[in-house]
Amino acid sequence: MDAGTVVRAVFEAFGQRDVEAIIALATDDVEVWAIGTASEAGRAEPYRGHDGLREYFADVAAIWRRLEIVPGDLRIAASGVVVFGTAHGETVDGAVHDGVGVIWIVRLEGERVRSLRITPTTSRPG
Repeated sequence: MDAGTVVRAVFEAFGQRDVEAIIALATDDVEVWAIGTASEAGRAEPYRGHDGLREYFADVAAIWRRLEIVPGDLRIAASGVVVFGTAHGETVDGAVHDGVGVIWIVRLEGERVRSLRITPTTSRPG
């Protein structure tokens, strides 16, 4: 599987909230720094390992009433992939975050995700 295929599979699995599919695509010591969700959860450090991925999905379910990610331009680099896109969501307390620019930086180890950094590039429009 090439890098682009791996990353697209991760996006598809996230859209289906299939944590086990993402775990199958990740190294045992994967590190995910999802800044938006972590901030909403009051978390000050990345999610680590397969249990960390499960914690991340639990936080997504607890924080977001609706969360859709829309990947756009995908650029393959030497050790990973950079994806530019947007996120659309609403927290359980009603805060709307639609059209937020996002950059996903995915580092790969072979055909598996070693790290993922998700960074909003714009705040909520309005």
